[in-house]
Amino acid sequence: MKRKSYEKTLPQQYKEIAHIRFDDMKTGFWYDLKAIFPGIVLTSLGCIVVKPTLTQSLVSLVIFVVAIYPYFSLHELVHGMVVKLMTKQSVEIGFNKSGAYCGMPNIYMYRKLAVNCTAAPLVAFSILFGVSAIILIVLGHWSFLPLGLLATLHLLGCRSDVNLLKELKNH
Repeated sequence: MKRKSYEKTLPQQYKEIAHIRFDDMKTGFWYDLKAIFPGIVLTSLGCIVVKPTLTQSLVSLVIFVVAIYPYFSLHELVHGMVVKLMTKQSVEIGFNKSGAYCGMPNIYMYRKLAVNCTAAPLVAFSILFGVSAIILIVLGHWSFLPLGLLATLHLLGCRSDVNLLKELKNH
């Protein structure tokens, strides 16, 4: 028999262990710097190895800026796809003053679903951006730069996901 991955109402013997919102998240210069450090190292090493021109750097910046909204949308869609595939329940994806979000209204997830849903974009985009940027650096191509910048933004954006994963691990 397949085990349930969620409940519509919180069972009496259970308690809610985490409910993280971006607005409640721990931030600060050193905390944020620690989060983006791998992206900074990747991008910096790429610049040292490839030595992009000023024009290539400006084009990279434009590509990065244009990709921000689609990236955040795709990040939240990955969260939503995992929940949808595992529960067949509807998800709510949108933007507010704090940024993009994926909500699962009216369901309580068991730990396995919560971990899978939370970790999916962190893992998928870290691999996509990181491996792609490394390959382009090895090939000596300047287009590593927008990927390195996206990797850095991605890591910054995943702070709330990392906080939720820590909360799930500690309970």
